[in-house]
Amino acid sequence: MSNSDFIGKNIIVTGAANGVGKAIANRFLSGGGCVVVADIDLIKAKETAAEMGEVGLAYATEVDVRDESSVNSMVEFTLDKCETIDVLVNNAGIFQKSIPSVDQSLDEWKRVMDVHVQGTYLCSKMVAPSMIKQCSGAIVNISSNAGFAAFPYRTGYSTAKAAINMLTKVFAIEWAENGIRVNAIAPNFVEKDRTSDRNLGAETIREIGGGANLDSILARTPTHRLTSLGSIAESVAFLSSDKIPDVTGAILPIDGGWTAYGYY
Repeated sequence: MSNSDFIGKNIIVTGAANGVGKAIANRFLSGGGCVVVADIDLIKAKETAAEMGEVGLAYATEVDVRDESSVNSMVEFTLDKCETIDVLVNNAGIFQKSIPSVDQSLDEWKRVMDVHVQGTYLCSKMVAPSMIKQCSGAIVNISSNAGFAAFPYRTGYSTAKAAINMLTKVFAIEWAENGIRVNAIAPNFVEKDRTSDRNLGAETIREIGGGANLDSILARTPTHRLTSLGSIAESVAFLSSDKIPDVTGAILPIDGGWTAYGYY
């Protein structure tokens, strides 16, 4: 796609103050879009938007995706600043360390489910009316390979990502006649930056626990690499593009063949 593929488009990216969300927001910005950096950390969101403002038009707003009134404020803020919402990326999420299911508290379960599932539900539901009114729009959800295959000891996370896959399909069918496309991407473990430094990767993977380590993950992945931020950002841009009006209800693996791999 060209570097002007989102000129005139207004985009909300949740959890955009850093990491994956920031990479996605930067991709839209480089394509000429106006980006709303929505994050629970307003100070960091403002810093990120100010940094992006050197390239294009970016705004910052606070949002707690678990809270209906907070999501409503994000939508009203965006419509006030931009008048329309053309793309929503439901990226906000939290990590769950490996804990045996019998030892996980109800609060831990709710913490993960509320951010991922309730957050995706609320943001999509509350952005949809403006998209329905204009008879166009694209929503891209961030799922995971954990939504296709069970990740032991990360009960809430795997269940939440599977639920996001189904929300994607339900919304896609329900809003198709309104010109709204709803899709998702499902990454593997993600590089934290653009380096291929194995020490950085090992440090990231070590946080997971449950016997996971960088070497085993790379061996299990046919391309023998983690998912890059660039692959994620370009995939989200692709699914948000007006050039693919017939693609809706899809969950696109961005996982180096991890999901397709059936060997042991």
